[in-house]
Amino acid sequence: MQEMSRMGVDVMGVAETFWKDDGEFQTELPDSTDKFKVIYSGGEKNRRGVGMILKGNARNSILLYRPISERIIVMRLQGVPVNLLILQVYAPNEDGDEEEKEQFYEMLDQVITENRKGNDCLMVMGDFNGKVGKNKEEDFVGPYGVGTRNENGQHLVEFCRRHNLFVTNTWFQQKPSAQHTWTSPDGITKRPD
Repeated sequence: MQEMSRMGVDVMGVAETFWKDDGEFQTELPDSTDKFKVIYSGGEKNRRGVGMILKGNARNSILLYRPISERIIVMRLQGVPVNLLILQVYAPNEDGDEEEKEQFYEMLDQVITENRKGNDCLMVMGDFNGKVGKNKEEDFVGPYGVGTRNENGQHLVEFCRRHNLFVTNTWFQQKPSAQHTWTSPDGITKRPD
């Protein structure tokens, strides 16, 4: 929330919340006028859970939200000139069960189909636990990806193709020191691919 205030971000998605169940609450930072609404969707497995944090006008723009599972939450925000349909996700790990991955993407497709209305601007954000690689691919993947595409990265590219989306972080060049996909709990070891 401090980073949201510092950077002027009104909507932020979070993954691996470690919270069970689903719900919402209001909170604020000490010594700040910013107020936040936290909406979350958890489950039985502690390492999972997704949520969205909203501040400012975004807190009052919620038209609907639905906790789908410990891996998917969906929200529609009133916007101008169109409304926003935002999904926050936490995909299964690369070494996870293939059936679980397929079920995750089937559910993701279903949530979009059931919730997208008219001209909604669709945004899907989260941790897809995949690498799409360094090569540009049509309008879905930009030239600034990291590493070599893995199976989860392939799932992500196919998902983007189905819904006419693009992997935004691959369209912006970063310094090599910022191009890592994983940092160890001690904060020292970083893995670029």
